[in-house]
Amino acid sequence: MILVIGGAASGKSAYAQQLIRDRGGERPTYLATMEKESTSAKARIRRHVANREGMGFITLEQPRNLDEVIDGCTDTVLVEDIGNLMANEMFKADGRVIKAADKVFGDLMKLAGSRSFTVLVTNDVFSAGMPMDAMTKEYMRQLGDLNRRLACKADEVWEVLCAIPVRRK
Repeated sequence: MILVIGGAASGKSAYAQQLIRDRGGERPTYLATMEKESTSAKARIRRHVANREGMGFITLEQPRNLDEVIDGCTDTVLVEDIGNLMANEMFKADGRVIKAADKVFGDLMKLAGSRSFTVLVTNDVFSAGMPMDAMTKEYMRQLGDLNRRLACKADEVWEVLCAIPVRRK
């Protein structure tokens, strides 16, 4: 299992796809976690689909409850991305904010434990330096905890800065 972390537009997705091409098996699964509701999300999804065109990915769109699709994944999986998954699990339609890090961690460990090669892409949202409301702080706390736990379990951790991958573990 490899964890790839980086800020927005850092090149982390392209690097994760390169890892899959270089080290993964045939017919990898691309497990997409982004909700498609906003115009900006739709544009990012189109860009990501275009970037992985011709790479042979089988795409599964699952914005939450990864445990429901684990059996449908091939032996090589790229999960894009953990930050979206965490938000989708945490923030409920009725306005509640729940503790979701344990569930997401469990689902990811179940996925990675049953596959020969898994790449997880996550976000570095911790350098913003801006005032935040309580919900955003809670999201950052839970995502930070999840990232730490994933990094401990990962065989490798790569941070991507300005499209330059730096091995951290």
